[in-house]
Amino acid sequence: MAEYNTQEILNDLAGSDRIRQQQAYETIKNSTDIGFVDGLIDLLMDTDVSLKKDCITLLGYIGDAEATPFLIHMLNDLRNIELQQTIIMALGRIGDEEAVDVLIDLLDHQIDKLIREDVIVALGHTRHDRAEVSLVKLHPSDNFFVRHNLADSLGCFRSYAPVLI
Repeated sequence: MAEYNTQEILNDLAGSDRIRQQQAYETIKNSTDIGFVDGLIDLLMDTDVSLKKDCITLLGYIGDAEATPFLIHMLNDLRNIELQQTIIMALGRIGDEEAVDVLIDLLDHQIDKLIREDVIVALGHTRHDRAEVSLVKLHPSDNFFVRHNLADSLGCFRSYAPVLI
């Protein structure tokens, strides 16, 4: 594997050169180096929404539970639905106990249909036993997209064969 400087890559991600941003994004995405986590968390304070979204997504790809409390804090403070959806998917990829707790709570209390659909998908990504139990308890919906996401999510668990919608 090629050597790289973590801070230089983070600087490129936050910089204005689009090509270097994309290269930095791909480098981090294809890495499991938890050395990026602290830098990505620091970049979440930036005002650039696109940069925040990229950092959240990358934290999900890295999958380090150290990011979970920061993402949950952001989720609770945000009113931007696109960033909320990105955080939910990142929490699903991380899939630690704390992330699963928050996702289950959102599933139980969220009324926004788009957020709820993303929570269903994210819970499937966790492949966590408690996530499976919460998904099974969902009442069948009249909404095709909810049924579709539920079928896909349950399909992530070994105990379920593909579910017809």
